Amino acid sequence: MWQDDEEFKDWEIRDQEIPEGLQRKWQKREKAGEGTVRCPACGQHVSENALLCLFCGGATGIRAGFFSHLRYWFAKSGFGLIFFSLFLLGIALVFLCG
Repeated sequence: MWQDDEEFKDWEIRDQEIPEGLQRKWQKREKAGEGTVRCPACGQHVSENALLCLFCGGATGIRAGFFSHLRYWFAKSGFGLIFFSLFLLGIALVFLCG
């Protein structure tokens, strides 16, 4: 049926213009390479699995595992420092009174 049909359909050969924004996005991705992210500190492209930037040493913001989630919460939360201080105070009281 369709294999015997030698004539191409109109929609098969029609060229469509690719939006300019999409072309720029593809060009940036090609230039950077697959599997890279931009460092928030210096703007260089680093591996998407990197925890620290190879160029400036800054954190890339990847959160993997419990402790990195906890560190991220402490850094972003306004209450993080207060909770951390209370935690240390509780540990000190346990050792002093116990």
